[in-house]
Amino acid sequence: FIEYINRGGGAHQAGEIAGHRYYDFTVEEDRHILEAAFQRVLAEGTPQEAETRALVGRVFHVHYAPLRGPDGRIERVLCVASDVTDLKRSFEERRRLDDRIRD
Repeated sequence: FIEYINRGGGAHQAGEIAGHRYYDFTVEEDRHILEAAFQRVLAEGTPQEAETRALVGRVFHVHYAPLRGPDGRIERVLCVASDVTDLKRSFEERRRLDDRIRD
């Protein structure tokens, strides 16, 4: 469950998010992607990445990393979500322009 979110947490306030899972704020069709990445972190102990669409209409690149205790066991999972909506739009626009130039 989410314990902390920075002030730049997007459309939601920290108090609205704490205690929820990250995928509670994603579109239903993408939740299995995030859950699978999270479970792989726990099972394999390795960082994982995924991309998801948020309920607020933005696209996020999500990076999960295991946080280990002194005994080496995973105690928590760090989740860093970066809004990549504008970047994806720029790449798509560039691709469309490149296609027009080639045609």
